[in-house]
Amino acid sequence: MVPLAAVSSPWVLAALLFLGGTAIAPTLTVQSSLVGSFVTGHATTETFTWLSTVAFGASAVGAAIGGALIESRFGVRGSLVLAATGAALAVAATLVPGRGRPVSPSAPSARRPVPA
Repeated sequence: MVPLAAVSSPWVLAALLFLGGTAIAPTLTVQSSLVGSFVTGHATTETFTWLSTVAFGASAVGAAIGGALIESRFGVRGSLVLAATGAALAVAATLVPGRGRPVSPSAPSARRPVPA
């Protein structure tokens, strides 16, 4: 994201943004697959709801902070640095050891009936 601040041509910027956007669909696919594998059947809907809520909420907060940075003395470069920092923090969070393993669909807890 940081190299976008150095681009002066709108055509080069469009090409770079297009390349960056090609990662969105595979990322969302993997995200949904991971969420589906971590939860049992009775909690799937609530889990996907929380996932959507966090994604849209974080997007709104990021847009608000980015807009404030653009209007401040930091300008566009400041908002791009914010985006790059957020991406780096997201990568760092995935590297934290000791995270749980996905629940196997054949696990005994996944096969228990849900009480009515």
